[in-house]
Amino acid sequence: MKSFSLDKMEYSIDMHHFIYYVTRNITALLSILGNYIVLRAIIKFKSLETATDLFIFNLAICDLLSGLIVSPFSTAVYYLKPTNLVALDDNNSTNSNELDN
Repeated sequence: MKSFSLDKMEYSIDMHHFIYYVTRNITALLSILGNYIVLRAIIKFKSLETATDLFIFNLAICDLLSGLIVSPFSTAVYYLKPTNLVALDDNNSTNSNELDN
């Protein structure tokens, strides 16, 4: 397990979550690249300016924004969830008896 420090408390991340983050980021990058190529092709070639291609253009814009905005932020939110982080520092942990009071 890899560990890192956040607010003077160490956390660890297991391999399952690490693979999830890497896969999610690679997918976002491929989405950005692929949709950029589609947008560039429709802009460059005037023969692609049909009604159907304009729908594809709009879909590519939405997918591009999803790859640029939604994927990184959702990965960050998932990454910073307390349930995905395991505290390694015993000095700052509380036991169940302290929580009941």
